[in-house]
Amino acid sequence: MKLGAGFFDLDQTLIDRQGVPYEGVEGVLQAIHKTILTGRRYPSLRTVLDQYPSLHITQGMPVAVENGGRIMDWSGRRNILFYPLSDDELTATFGYLASLDSIRYVSFQPEDPQSPINVWVPDSKAAESLPTFPSQTRTFTDSLHGLFAIIREARTAMITCSSHFLRSDIVPAGVTSYGWNKVLHVVARSVNKGTAAQQIADTIEIDLGTVLAAGNDKNDTPMLTLRGLGCPVLVGNAMGDEAAHLPSTVHRLPDARTLAEFVSARVTFG
Repeated sequence: MKLGAGFFDLDQTLIDRQGVPYEGVEGVLQAIHKTILTGRRYPSLRTVLDQYPSLHITQGMPVAVENGGRIMDWSGRRNILFYPLSDDELTATFGYLASLDSIRYVSFQPEDPQSPINVWVPDSKAAESLPTFPSQTRTFTDSLHGLFAIIREARTAMITCSSHFLRSDIVPAGVTSYGWNKVLHVVARSVNKGTAAQQIADTIEIDLGTVLAAGNDKNDTPMLTLRGLGCPVLVGNAMGDEAAHLPSTVHRLPDARTLAEFVSARVTFG
């Protein structure tokens, strides 16, 4: 079966660690119906899309950000579906954050998609060492207690924490999280890239059997194992030993540099 649409992870699937599209990807993606499912927030995704127009979402197709916690229209102006963290999940997350010895920052975005990303830092000096955030960002300092109150009022689909001594293995029960190095993302239990892919397919009334979906890491697993998906593609070896447990229906590419050729051979263009 020829495939008619592509659902893609962004980082290390379409773009490398420097934020540059892999060779050949731009030419292939300009010609197909596509969307992106990413752990990034929309302003961060938009920064990449503005720099590389060939990666733009096909008009009319939703985009999934915050690991599926927020599904938005292609322009980023409104939420189609929004999954805020529950009170229980927030309580568990706050308890975890309070247990950390050293927090670099905590970031979140309220329900309104036009609102800035909020970045909390313990003090003004810590703000000087923050990574680069999108321009649509509000940085503030307060006590952790004050931060918790703000997050509760804001309603958020994802909380991100960076700590010098992050312990992802002690995240409390009742919290869904994923992360790398010293950054941890907490999302609602009911969402992931698999549920987001299904919701997008339902929204645009497309048969999942005609969809190619590509990702490279653990948080892409629910998308790649989604029942009825036409062509799941695992890119590279970032998933480690967990890749061995993926079903045999998942195509495996050695690295992202081979993705463009694979897609062009299987997706109907135009």
